[in-house]
Amino acid sequence: MYMVKFGVLLGFLLVNLFSCNTAIIGATGPYIEKGKDFVNFLSDNKFDDAISMFDQTMKEAMSSNQLKEIWKTLQNQVGNYKQIVGERMELLKPYYVVFITCKFERSDVDIKIVFDESVNISGLFFLPSINQNKYTIPEYADTKTIVEEQVSIGKDPFILPATLTMPYKAELVPAVILVHGSGPHDRDQTVGPNKPFKDISFGLAAKGIAVLRYEKRTEYIGKMGNKIKLEKKFTIKEEVIDDALYAVEFLKGEKNIDKNKIFILGHSLGGMVLPRMSFGRTDIRGLIYLAAPSRPFEQILLEQMEYLAMLDEKISPEEGKNIEKLKKQIDNLAKLSTESDSNQLPFNISAAYWIDLKKYNNVEIAKKLNVSMLFLQGERDYQVTIKDFEIWKDALKDNEKVKFISYSLLNHLFMEGKGKCNPDEYFVAGHVDKKAIFDIADWIDSLE
Repeated sequence: MYMVKFGVLLGFLLVNLFSCNTAIIGATGPYIEKGKDFVNFLSDNKFDDAISMFDQTMKEAMSSNQLKEIWKTLQNQVGNYKQIVGERMELLKPYYVVFITCKFERSDVDIKIVFDESVNISGLFFLPSINQNKYTIPEYADTKTIVEEQVSIGKDPFILPATLTMPYKAELVPAVILVHGSGPHDRDQTVGPNKPFKDISFGLAAKGIAVLRYEKRTEYIGKMGNKIKLEKKFTIKEEVIDDALYAVEFLKGEKNIDKNKIFILGHSLGGMVLPRMSFGRTDIRGLIYLAAPSRPFEQILLEQMEYLAMLDEKISPEEGKNIEKLKKQIDNLAKLSTESDSNQLPFNISAAYWIDLKKYNNVEIAKKLNVSMLFLQGERDYQVTIKDFEIWKDALKDNEKVKFISYSLLNHLFMEGKGKCNPDEYFVAGHVDKKAIFDIADWIDSLE
């Protein structure tokens, strides 16, 4: 997402946990034309007219002057607006999502406009055009030495499409399961043109290690539309843990996988829950933590919001209002009950989810594990920071089965950058750093 500084949290966020992806529909109704009208208002600097298309919540969240600043900031990044070059629409009941592709001087941008059933705008995003998100194979991945098989994991109704990446002509090899961060993700954990899980799969397979990656359950539910619905008691167990353990069972049934060398790699939220998912099990050889939070989930969310608000070294009144709202929602967690209104909780996540999450101290659980663990951390990561890494390091300092590695130039996606990290980096094509992948492979090879 282009850094237009209006309350965007990337990666470690569950805002749309229960309505994840969309299904393309044929009938467009008035929505595409209304989307074009909105873009034309922006290009003609008619910001009052553009604001008049907002629903009440959006009007309260964004003024005409703020929209003007967002439009100005966008053009500072990608050049002057030229013209509309495409459009498409998707359905996310009860919303209609319109993408207006616009040509700017230096890049194409998808302006994502979310309409309610009354044709009022209830959401607005500026994204790199989907046509620019083309993946390239990293130089460290020799595709001649690997083979991919399309498989599936899980149990009905969540039979998840998956990919098993294997060294070519493998006989008996270690295997790594990749577990996503928060929010809906495809099996590659795609962000813009980047596919970090695909990079890791190719990189490790080229080093003789099998990798299993799969569609996250929340992504799969979105693709299934209304065929599958989440229960109100949906927690991190259903979101993340169950499917990772189904993946373990799948690999134990594969003839070319060494059953004594099955590892789980968790990124961000996936890393946070590794101790919980592995506790009491003897069939997991080791755990690999990539940017794993060690502090309470809500604390990290607040820190992210404050970081993003200060990227331009000032907090606008609207940003300050959003920060205070989140602080009040966090305070409500102190009196959490099954009857708590999700609208009064951080990011409208359900009470059941928060109750389940707050039952566990993952650092304390990790202290009790008798399993090898590898912690990797990008020092430029603003989403899960070096603070979390140091907490893990201090808590497990006496455990000889644990190794810690940090990288001075890497961000949350374990891709290299310079200076202060911001979300724009995630939409610059790159690859997971070779050293991080090789460090994982070397660590696995070092274990008996």
